[in-house]
Amino acid sequence: MRIRRGESIWLTALQFAAHVCAIIALIMVFVQMKTDAKNRKVEAALSYVQQFNGEPMSNHWQNLESIWAGQQSALIATNQSDGLTRSNIDRLVNFLIARHDEKPGVTPARASIRQSTQFFDHMLICSRKAICDVEVIEEYFGPTICEFWRNYQTVIIEMRKAGTIGLGVEIERHERCKP
Repeated sequence: MRIRRGESIWLTALQFAAHVCAIIALIMVFVQMKTDAKNRKVEAALSYVQQFNGEPMSNHWQNLESIWAGQQSALIATNQSDGLTRSNIDRLVNFLIARHDEKPGVTPARASIRQSTQFFDHMLICSRKAICDVEVIEEYFGPTICEFWRNYQTVIIEMRKAGTIGLGVEIERHERCKP
């Protein structure tokens, strides 16, 4: 069978159209893959939000918040004495932890600090390795992580020195929390 000149043009046009369709299909597959990857990262980040708001993390967080409840006068007194220096903050935190832990039936503050630190460390690894969506993590947890670190960094570093290897390292290296 012989192809005539007119048929050759149509055949070339069909081949060109097939190539264009294949390129468009590849672009669509690539876009879908990028969208799916982004959705997986958002889901991973939102799983940390869910864990933070669920038990046992919410219990630990409430335990830590109870340490500071009604302590505005102590914070003001500390600020008025010598200012909120690292040393004064550490002294206040240790005082509040000791007072909290004297209450019967409460979870020891250091246990809640350890659990919260491990949670934030794992979440920040997820974020740093781009497994979790960085924007979701920063939007939801950014200020909370840094406030937590400012309040408890000395306690966390003491726990690390006492044998909880790597505790708080991710929070400490987190750019947003650096002074």
